[in-house]
Amino acid sequence: MAVYKLVEGERRSIVGEFEFDLPVETVWAALTDPNQIANWFCFRARVEGKVGGEIEFDWKPFFDFNWIDNISVWEPNKRLTFVPKPETLSKDKSIAYTCDFVIKSDKGKTTLRMVQSGFTTAAKWDDEFDSFFGGWTYELYSLSHYLTYHYGKKRSMLKTSTMFDSAESEKPYERIVHAEGLFEGKTLSELKVGGRYKVKLSDKDTIEGVVVQAQPHGMDQFAGTVENWNNGLFRIGSGSKFCFTWLALYDYKDQDVVHLEPLLKKKFEQALAVTA
Repeated sequence: MAVYKLVEGERRSIVGEFEFDLPVETVWAALTDPNQIANWFCFRARVEGKVGGEIEFDWKPFFDFNWIDNISVWEPNKRLTFVPKPETLSKDKSIAYTCDFVIKSDKGKTTLRMVQSGFTTAAKWDDEFDSFFGGWTYELYSLSHYLTYHYGKKRSMLKTSTMFDSAESEKPYERIVHAEGLFEGKTLSELKVGGRYKVKLSDKDTIEGVVVQAQPHGMDQFAGTVENWNNGLFRIGSGSKFCFTWLALYDYKDQDVVHLEPLLKKKFEQALAVTA
């Protein structure tokens, strides 16, 4: 897979390209079936499968955010496109983006190309564009990982976040980048894509695997596989006033993994020197 930035004139886009040994129907379902979407993207989804229908991605209550757009192209097993709702554009025409997913089959392979276009090259949008790029880099990896290893398996989400005073000069992510004690033998700033990481949560529980997203191109995002928990995913990210981390684990009963969440919370807060 590849995720990259594309600049054309005064507009810029985020592009993701993939190839799968899967039927087009499987890839289409991962993009349009609410149950499948919740296994790689948001926590809940709603899809009105028709042109003019709504598509909603919901991360509440962990994030105070849900994303509702209108479907402008609905071609089953071929193409899905969604755009901001008219009432959203009436408030801010600068967010006239388009999200386009195109699926093709060729020589036994299925390709998927995703483009989110419509970002301007104006400097004031640099942070917003980079934030979207960092988010899509993780989410599209999550999609590829889900389709390749876990399709149809339930995702368990173990998560925690820490809020910061908006008056603090240091960005929230910078606090975690140099925090001691989160990763075994290294700080986050030392981890590179393709290298290995390890987090010790308790004497019995660790998470470890291969780094798949990190600075300088991670855009305030870190992600790695979790090899010792059925090849799940571990993620760290931030917003303007908070840092968060989560474990995405597949094909487990909730009671078998729920004990990891308080351990993750404690480890994260200790590393940030935040009192629980």
